[in-house]
Amino acid sequence: MADHTISRIDPGADEVVSTQGGLTGPCNVTPDPGGGGWVTNCLARPYVAARIDPSSGQIDQRIRLPDVPAGVAFGDGDVWVVLLPPGHPPGTVLRIDPSTKGIVHSFRVRSGAEYAAFREGARWVGNADDGTVSKIDALTNRVEATIPVGTDPYPYQVTVGAGYVWVNNRSDRSTSKIDPLRNKVVDIIDGVRGTMAVQGNSLWVANPEAPTLWRIDTGTDDVTAQFDLPGSAFITTGACSIWVASPVTFDDQCCR
Repeated sequence: MADHTISRIDPGADEVVSTQGGLTGPCNVTPDPGGGGWVTNCLARPYVAARIDPSSGQIDQRIRLPDVPAGVAFGDGDVWVVLLPPGHPPGTVLRIDPSTKGIVHSFRVRSGAEYAAFREGARWVGNADDGTVSKIDALTNRVEATIPVGTDPYPYQVTVGAGYVWVNNRSDRSTSKIDPLRNKVVDIIDGVRGTMAVQGNSLWVANPEAPTLWRIDTGTDDVTAQFDLPGSAFITTGACSIWVASPVTFDDQCCR
């Protein structure tokens, strides 16, 4: 947010119940299975991954990072952070033990790595400058596969759900569907691109340029519904709802 804060919303009351400051440039948030969430501070120094306590809504832990962070995820008991230094050299993914704040392992992926997702023992990283997605096996601590997906798999969104990995291809204006067992693209949904979230058997895609919200059947890959929005930028799911944030059009608001 412009005021460098993070807000927590009660889905039952549809109200903001806490707003956390204390970071110089928060940018990406992921939930912590134990409650609360992790956020990377990437817009200004110090570069950290910070944990927000679910009870107090305050930051209770900070992990120093060696360079500019981008995407963050929590999986297999560890915090996973993608580093995005200026110039976009070959990407680096850090696996960090939150109890010791120490780096468990460092992974080298392809150029332009920025945002990622974690699910069922694997970390998926979109490499925008390389047109690929990297799969990191959390058990063996190695890059298991590098999968071509398009000319520009927009690093802003890689998401996992309904048994597949979904990648937003910005230049292609399409969405790639990856089978995580075969490590290959099994379908491409043309004309649909944007930030994504999976709820049940539906993939929801919000295009910030149109702005349009699509609902995709994850089994058939067909568009089953389309909605025009006054604005959209970021999308997530939770509490049986779709949440769309549009900081410009909605004057820093979130619609449900």
